[in-house]
Amino acid sequence: AVRLCARSVPVEISVFLHDLHSGHGVQLITGATAVIAASPDGITARWNGTAATFDMAVVAIGLTPHDA
Repeated sequence: AVRLCARSVPVEISVFLHDLHSGHGVQLITGATAVIAASPDGITARWNGTAATFDMAVVAIGLTPHDA
């Protein structure tokens, strides 16, 4: 998705979540297919022709609201 929680929350909530996490130094990458592997320096991720190494990676596949 091009934004956080695109299928489950309004744009305003997506923007709030993005700003909240970014404000804490989290790098958010949306709309990308990544290949992630452990490396001696941490976690190496490759996406859209870019590669970077991180201390930690959180990979979100998506979610479906449970409103029953």
